Amino acid sequence: LGSVAASNYTVYTEHLGLLKRDAKRLDRTLSVQCIQSSRRIWNLHCAKHRARQHQHQAQPQSRGRRVTETGGTPSRTDRR
Repeated sequence: LGSVAASNYTVYTEHLGLLKRDAKRLDRTLSVQCIQSSRRIWNLHCAKHRARQHQHQAQPQSRGRRVTETGGTPSRTDRR
């Protein structure tokens, strides 16, 4: 953000016919939009990760383990 590659200026000014100040404004706008998009992508990734973690924590454990936690006898099919 803040510096424009010389090749970008060439494209903006010579190929697109923009003034240098407009080229700088365009580049700044594009940079800001890229940063905002990256942040949205990262926040979405984090939200999905948190949702997966909460989903795994909310799933009940196997019956045998839960029975022994409450003081009961584990089932015979529970082989650990």
